[in-house]
Amino acid sequence: MEKALPELLIIGSGRMGSFLARKLSGIYQVYVYDRDREAAESLSQSSNALVVNKTELNKADLVILALASEVIPRALEEVEGYLAPNAVLVNIATTFAHIALNTNKNKVSAKIIGHAKEMDLGEKPVIIIEGDDDASREVVKEVFQNIGNVFEGSTDLVSKINTISSRFGIIAALEIKKALGEMDLDEEIITAAIRIVAAGTMKAFAVGDVGPFAQAIINEYQSKK
Repeated sequence: MEKALPELLIIGSGRMGSFLARKLSGIYQVYVYDRDREAAESLSQSSNALVVNKTELNKADLVILALASEVIPRALEEVEGYLAPNAVLVNIATTFAHIALNTNKNKVSAKIIGHAKEMDLGEKPVIIIEGDDDASREVVKEVFQNIGNVFEGSTDLVSKINTISSRFGIIAALEIKKALGEMDLDEEIITAAIRIVAAGTMKAFAVGDVGPFAQAIINEYQSKK
């Protein structure tokens, strides 16, 4: 007899919920719930996740809230009564503080240092988890190790890390666009410069694989410090 897959539920079918469903389907029996049934059905078609309605939310003992921070309190109030009695509730919203997750369930925060689209392309993120219950933390760690490298610590740091990274990344992109725009270049050329050259160079720098040209720029920048 074929062994049944462990079961988990993802609430929310946005970018991160969709990524998790596609990544974890096959390893686990994944259920997905969204107030927008059509969005959940669409995700089901691109993964092995099964769509459930509100009365079926008790199917899984691990529940991932893949929702925007601002809707979590209302969503939790709506669904908590339908969840399994011993369900572990996992919050992945970057800007929703672990301490703010007001629930009677075992709760763990698992914040992702990563970008959904880049992870879809194969980039491996880092996940920081936080929770008061040791057993619940271990369960969540086991699940998220299928996504990326997992560390335990204060998940409040993730918001700061992602904000700093996004801010300087956007500033760099804006500066490139401004400088190349003054050269009266076609927009497609500017897009390629940002998306391929700049982003590729940053990735190479992150893993210590820059070429001589980039290394010369690094040396010049550091010599001015």
